[in-house]
Amino acid sequence: MNKLILALVALLGLASCLTSVKTKKPSVIDPVVVEEKSKTFHTEVNYDWAKKTVEVSNCVLNHPEFKKRVEAIEKFDYSDLNGVQVYAAYSNGSKCGLRAYKTKNPWSSAIATTYSDDKEFFYLNSRKNPRKYDSMVNTSIHECGHLKGFSHGDNRSAGKENSVNYKVGSIAQEISELCLK
Repeated sequence: MNKLILALVALLGLASCLTSVKTKKPSVIDPVVVEEKSKTFHTEVNYDWAKKTVEVSNCVLNHPEFKKRVEAIEKFDYSDLNGVQVYAAYSNGSKCGLRAYKTKNPWSSAIATTYSDDKEFFYLNSRKNPRKYDSMVNTSIHECGHLKGFSHGDNRSAGKENSVNYKVGSIAQEISELCLK
């Protein structure tokens, strides 16, 4: 019986996505405090980890090494844009807001999501966060890419490492170490 329960839990975990696009916002949103929106990333979430993630994400986007590495990319999967165009899209002044939500399913492996009717905010799952800041910055840059119109096909990460979302997120994770010092 225990093996059956474990198999069911594992199956539920595999069926849920690491990141996903939803059409209906979650019913539970964490309490909010409005912060300054002068940079690309901002948050209304009153969690220290969310504020720090926003701070480091803004540092990464403004870091010359991030710009250099993104602009050096000639071709991405799932996009016709090159690195110069992708960097321009990330730094065009449009906002990427971070909000938190809590999945109803405690076994969900989703760490973040975006919603098709919300073009300014991405949502980090408070059941899976906080994590290490470099990882949360990776996720934030990845989800911001969705808000800017970039995609990577389905929600499986396998074989997507050269899509805009995964590649730029990975670079951001590496650069975040420079911003965390």
